[in-house]
Amino acid sequence: MSKKWEITFFNEKVKNETLSLPDGILANLLKIFEMAKEVGANLGSPHSKPLGDGLFEFRAKNKEGIARSIFCVVVNKGNL
Repeated sequence: MSKKWEITFFNEKVKNETLSLPDGILANLLKIFEMAKEVGANLGSPHSKPLGDGLFEFRAKNKEGIARSIFCVVVNKGNL
């Protein structure tokens, strides 16, 4: 099955900071990203949550702590 959604980072700084999370948290966040690519961003608790004003968060936990990745969804906008 092909992936329906694409995840892009706001800029390189955000990408680098995300990818430098502690290993366990990063592994969980990458799993959440993969789920979102298949079914969309509305994964529900404990993986995602609406924040309001078009913003949402992915939440990844591990024994190292928790990380939140803030995102928005852009639909049918072609190549941005």
